[in-house]
Amino acid sequence: CQLCPRHKRVQSICIPGFGPKSPVLVVIAEAPSGTEDTWCRVCQRPSGKKCQELSHSIGQPLVGQSGQLLRKALREAGVDPEQVFYTNVARCGTSGSGNPTMLEVRKCRPYLLNELPTLDYSNCRGIMLFGETAVRGFLNDGTIRIKDARLRILDSYAPQGVTTRVRATFHPAAALPHRNPDLYDEIVGDLKDLWKGREDVKPIEWVT
Repeated sequence: CQLCPRHKRVQSICIPGFGPKSPVLVVIAEAPSGTEDTWCRVCQRPSGKKCQELSHSIGQPLVGQSGQLLRKALREAGVDPEQVFYTNVARCGTSGSGNPTMLEVRKCRPYLLNELPTLDYSNCRGIMLFGETAVRGFLNDGTIRIKDARLRILDSYAPQGVTTRVRATFHPAAALPHRNPDLYDEIVGDLKDLWKGREDVKPIEWVT
């Protein structure tokens, strides 16, 4: 794929999602990190010479530092990380390349819209969007803020053929120890709410 300039800065072009085809949860983040750009899907470690010789598939989403923090949050929320499908709104991206622009995300968006309906949602508790870029790409809205989308009901934005709850929370990269670790508890709480199927907040009925 050469639809946007991001492919010029990566080793793995257009990294697809990874996980079971019948997931209990779908995670959508923003773009691959440098670790994810060179990760071997077969050996489950950074790719080496042997991986290249054996033509292993390279590139896997959410296996880097923020991905490991995400897996910790999933376990704390009662979700088995091995039963989760991981993907991104932007398919190319390495450390230092910056967040994808809305133009770049829109170039990648058809890949996401084609990928999601291929999953079996019969056992799925929902889709969680991680971070502002993921929210903007999924909703196709370049102005929405994560604070406005968080905990909102976003089900109606799911592509055709996808029948499950959709919610949003902070990106795990924002909760890393050197950034804002207090956000970690918020992420865990949001995952628990989605996993346990908490009833949606209803308007207050005033009694006169």
